[in-house]
Amino acid sequence: MKKQLFLDITKQYQGIVFNICNSIVMNHEDAYDLSQEVFLKAWLTESFCTKEFFHKAWLIKVSRNLSLNFKRDWKRSILKLFDFGSYQKSYTEFESTLEKKESLEFITKALSEMSLIDRQVLSLKYFADLSYTEISKELGIAEGTVMSRLSRSKKKLMLKLEGEFDER
Repeated sequence: MKKQLFLDITKQYQGIVFNICNSIVMNHEDAYDLSQEVFLKAWLTESFCTKEFFHKAWLIKVSRNLSLNFKRDWKRSILKLFDFGSYQKSYTEFESTLEKKESLEFITKALSEMSLIDRQVLSLKYFADLSYTEISKELGIAEGTVMSRLSRSKKKLMLKLEGEFDER
């Protein structure tokens, strides 16, 4: 009974949940992952699979909150990449520019144009939040190599983004 009700609710609202997530994160793959997370939370919520539960309102609220949290955390991880003291642009000027330039798409494009090695080290450090030691084990390289690759990758990304800002 619970399983069938859950399947019916999922079929009824999966489009709405996906569209809410996608409208916030502006990326189909992330929206799909977030949609799955919403329905996983629903399944784990004891009272969700009762007929008296306000399914649509709950799903909309959870979809929105998870998407906003994802976007906020993603932006924070991107902003952690940069050592603003060593560049001409101030932190507030850079953050303001990011807001104006549709930051998620802008930075995703810049990252996608980088080499696999650069993307790997940046994503393991700032998206997976791994330590230098954990990254060295994951990639099978020395910890010092991780630090130097990370430093070079951050500089490349910053230069790429500054070039994009200047062109616009």
